[in-house]
Amino acid sequence: MPKLEDQGIAFNLPVPGGIIEAGLLQANSPFPGLMIEYSIDNGNTWHVYNETSSPQVAQALIRTRSGSRYSRVASVQ
Repeated sequence: MPKLEDQGIAFNLPVPGGIIEAGLLQANSPFPGLMIEYSIDNGNTWHVYNETSSPQVAQALIRTRSGSRYSRVASVQ
């Protein structure tokens, strides 16, 4: 994706999948290595999702990111 972005080629990022299990956010992306971000304050601030230390949440917004591009936002409850 960074190569496409560097060349100025327009592309859309995939929306990540997510679920909350036992109060922990579990998220994934169809493209390995694509950064996933989550927000627990309705999109005011975004945090990088780390699958090895899943955050404890009641609900969240999630998106993928590559450089300065973002995917659509998905709501996870």
